[in-house]
Amino acid sequence: MSFAYDELKGFFPPTAEAQIRDDFKSRCVLCTTSLSPDQGICVPILRDVQAWNICERALYTDSCEVRGPLNGLLSCDDCCKFLADSEDGDAERLAILIPCLPLLVYVNRVLNGLRDKPMEGRLQTFDQILEDLEKDPGSTTERRAASPFLHCFQIQPLDNLTPRYPQETSRILLRDAPPSCIINGKSYRIIDTATVDPSDDARLQARTQEISISDSAPVDGDTEVNLWRIPRRSAGLFMGVAEQVSPLPSGDSELYKYLKSVQALSWYRRSLRTEEIPRHASVRAQFERLELEIESGGVDVLS
Repeated sequence: MSFAYDELKGFFPPTAEAQIRDDFKSRCVLCTTSLSPDQGICVPILRDVQAWNICERALYTDSCEVRGPLNGLLSCDDCCKFLADSEDGDAERLAILIPCLPLLVYVNRVLNGLRDKPMEGRLQTFDQILEDLEKDPGSTTERRAASPFLHCFQIQPLDNLTPRYPQETSRILLRDAPPSCIINGKSYRIIDTATVDPSDDARLQARTQEISISDSAPVDGDTEVNLWRIPRRSAGLFMGVAEQVSPLPSGDSELYKYLKSVQALSWYRRSLRTEEIPRHASVRAQFERLELEIESGGVDVLS
């Protein structure tokens, strides 16, 4: 089974690629392995207008600079299969990053209370709900439970990966796993490229720990949950992509349950007419320009 991503090279202009690499300290967002300037792939979170249409209609977010650095992640070659579709028609992306369970539980509660709110409240996007949480992290029990997990994501497989793929294909080799921490009585491992000590790369490359994507939920007494902290990226964009690719409940069943609930509430609980949902022509225009550049040979990617 081969995974190829040459089409992604050139999606971002050089200045955006440089910023993406700087944001992730030249490390893979998933396994945190160190990457030289000629290694790694800058992967767009949102790559096509269909995913943006979902973001817009479900009010997940209200902006996206498609080829800007905040739409990008840095991945090593091995981890890219969890973040993007391969050019090989037989190899689809294997997983999706989703805002973590405590955040989905919080947003689910907020959305459930929107129906009787004024129009301004019902137009609040997923991102704006989390921004409000960040501004006021502790005034209620619900906020205190969710705020430690701001900018944290979990990974969910898109399908049952075995026996379709070799077992080793569905694993992330995490470089020097961070210590666990207890939050609200549960054990978490928060993986963050910004907290890796760059002075100890030799030890980091020598010590690895496997994370199985097929078993992303705690099993067999393992109560530890793996989270990836990815600041300065729109959680709403990840929500739009998750709805587009439709992961199956083959990983963390509780995460899946709240993902589907938030998706449904985002569409129906706001009591909005279609014409009341804001449209963002400037984002759609970016995709139109990108498509024209691709057709003219100016960008070596597919939309």
